[in-house]
Amino acid sequence: MDFLICLGLVIATLVVYGQVRHHDFISFDDPLYVTDNRYVRDGLTFEGIVWSFSFADKEKTYWHPLTWLSHMLDCHLYGLTPGMHHRTNLILHLANTLLLVLDAYDTGLCELHKTAQTS
Repeated sequence: MDFLICLGLVIATLVVYGQVRHHDFISFDDPLYVTDNRYVRDGLTFEGIVWSFSFADKEKTYWHPLTWLSHMLDCHLYGLTPGMHHRTNLILHLANTLLLVLDAYDTGLCELHKTAQTS
């Protein structure tokens, strides 16, 4: 049953969001975070990794080093191909969704829900 629920979530997510591979960068924050950010555009470099953990040059952004590293890895692997960046984001969201469902089963949260429905 757990497998079918996970498979259903993966299929539904891919059907709805699979089209992101054809989307472009947007002008809202992608220039600040990716396309105009020299540290990110250069990919995974020692200078970029140090920058991602520092507080320098981040007056308009948040301090989130793992996000910076993820963007740098995307640029390192795919360059500035927006669809591939979006695909990475979709994969990360799918993984987190599956972890949440599996954790709900592991902690008994799903069993509590079933018990409440039968009462």
